[in-house]
Order: sequence, then structure tokens, then C-alpha cells
Amino acid sequence: MELEEFLNIVPHQQQARMRRSTLELWCHIYAYIELQGFADTVDDLEFKECIEGYKQKEVPNSTVMAHLRRMAECGLLTGHHLRVRGRVDLLGAMMGSRSPTHMVRYTLHDRECPLRSKTSEDSQRATAASKQVKEEEEREGPKEVRTLDDVSKLLRWLEEKRQERLVITSEQSERLNKLVADASGILRTTDANIQKLYIGAAMRSNLDPGV
Repeated sequence: MELEEFLNIVPHQQQARMRRSTLELWCHIYAYIELQGFADTVDDLEFKECIEGYKQKEVPNSTVMAHLRRMAECGLLTGHHLRVRGRVDLLGAMMGSRSPTHMVRYTLHDRECPLRSKTSEDSQRATAASKQVKEEEEREGPKEVRTLDDVSKLLRWLEEKRQERLVITSEQSERLNKLVADASGILRTTDANIQKLYIGAAMRSNLDPGV
């Protein structure tokens, strides 16, 4: 939505009391809600990111809520009071604050309020993606080897496949050869670092390193 189009629906008396930069922000908020169907500051992390991306800086929740409330007061939006159930605010818990039990979700004027939870949907998508990656690794092996933990995963996978008498295809062989080479490089580097640290400690203690 263009600003001039948005100004046609903002009451003139409201426009007279506002700076153009605020009207531009309101237009951005209105366009987001028009596209997404709703916005709130509890469940809709994408909305907060959208506002901060537009402003190019961090914006407190209280400021965003104030804009939404003012837009509702002049008839541009409708606020729907909802009860929050089963949502865990991890950041809030870490900081010692309680998760919100109520929130206001805003829609365009006289629009039905969706009751879906973006937080739950995002969590379900993340869980499904993690499960898919795990299943692929169980079937094909690790995608890459960059750390000692990855080396351990590769060793476990190779042992499991050895016990299953896995037949490796030429395509798998090329990829596994690279993984094994990467793992060997990590082990050599780790061994060299351990010896270096041990020799340094032994010399400081006037001991024979024995390596």
C-alpha cells in the first residue's frame, strides 16, 4: 500500500497531530496486517522483525504496542483480547519474568481474528526439519565433518553400517571418502595440538615430555 492511499483512510484530525515519519510507519504496519491477517507483540515475532527492519533499529515492544493501540483508537485496526495458553517465553524465563497470559491481537477493522499460534507453528516446523535432518543423517551419514563431535557421529554411523553390511554405492563412496579425509585431518590437528600443549606444560615443569 502506498502512503497516499493509506492517508485516504486516516482521519484528517488524526493526520494533523502526527509527523509524516509516524504516518509512514503506520502505513507499513497497516500493509503488514493487510497481507498477514493480523499482528501482535507476543506471538508474532515476524511482525517485530518487520518493524525493526523498517526502522533499522531495535524497537521496544511497548512502542510497537502503543502504535497498534493508537491505530485502533482512530478506527484503522481492531484489537482482539486473547488468552495465551501453553506458550513458554524462554527469554522471559531466563530474565526472571513471567510469560504473558493475555495479549491483544490486531486485525484490520471488522475482520475476524485468526486464533492460530505462529509460535507453535514455527516450533512444529523446526521440529519437523530437525527430524528430517536426523533421518537423513541416519540413512546417509553426516553431511559434513568439521568438529570432533562430527567425527564421533561419523564413526558411529560407519560402525552401524558395518554391522548392517551396508553396500556403498559409487556416489556414496565419493562423499564418504571426503568425510573420512576431513575427519582424519581434524584428528591429526587435534593430536598435534594436544602434544604441543603437553610439551609446553612439561617443559615449564622441567619434565621430559617423552614424545
